[in-house]
Amino acid sequence: MPDVKLRVKLADLGLDPLAQQRLIYMTGCRYKPNKKELVLTCEKFPSRIENKTYVTHQLEQLMQVASQPDPEFDESYARDQADRAARKLLRYRH
Repeated sequence: MPDVKLRVKLADLGLDPLAQQRLIYMTGCRYKPNKKELVLTCEKFPSRIENKTYVTHQLEQLMQVASQPDPEFDESYARDQADRAARKLLRYRH
């Protein structure tokens, strides 16, 4: 089966920063932080065209879900960012 690999820079998706973080969370190890890119692959179908269509649809679905507010995730992410900022501030004070 023909393998299709889709690589896309997170910044090229047009998502706001919080939606980007939701997408990173949802995709797990498929997000490559060193390159700031998302890598999706598919080898489910017998043709490259079908695999490309499928992986493109998956990206569209992920972007749609990432764009929707998620109060639990958003609150957790905001707390994490506040904690990081506080730790950074404490390091500079010492």
